[in-house]
Amino acid sequence: MSTQIGCSRVAEATLETPGTVLSVEGLDLAAEGPYKMIVTLVNPTDGPCHYALYFNDDREDTHYWRQYLAAEGETIWQGRDNDPLLIEVNPGESALVEAVLARGPDGVVRCTVTANYRAPDAIRLFTMVMAWTVPENVTSIAVEASVEDGMGPGSALVVHDTGAMVD
Repeated sequence: MSTQIGCSRVAEATLETPGTVLSVEGLDLAAEGPYKMIVTLVNPTDGPCHYALYFNDDREDTHYWRQYLAAEGETIWQGRDNDPLLIEVNPGESALVEAVLARGPDGVVRCTVTANYRAPDAIRLFTMVMAWTVPENVTSIAVEASVEDGMGPGSALVVHDTGAMVD
């Protein structure tokens, strides 16, 4: 008997030209189990850009809660907000974001996020937890920039299932 453990790609969206939204559809969190998301973001604009994470095209801020902790050098800060903000990226910089998305035992969709961003000499560690309060199955995920064409070429959203044991 052999057993394999591994992830498989479920969906992907990659930009070849500047854009505002990365989105994937046809997901089924209830049936496929937890997802691992990898998001790469490139800010081609002249100003900071905020990127939001939305489930099922739900753009209602009050449906999202997040608690975060960030560190840069010896400075550490934290906060709690009622919105879908995923990350803010400075002009000309990029970010790598990893997230795990699952429905908790209480039925709430929860997401744990870790990000690495900012210029190399001022690299920032960002970790966050997010809850989506709508009791629905997640069938689509979108990352949206706060400004038009706020995502440069190479920005991508890749969704994997978390792997299954197969005999």
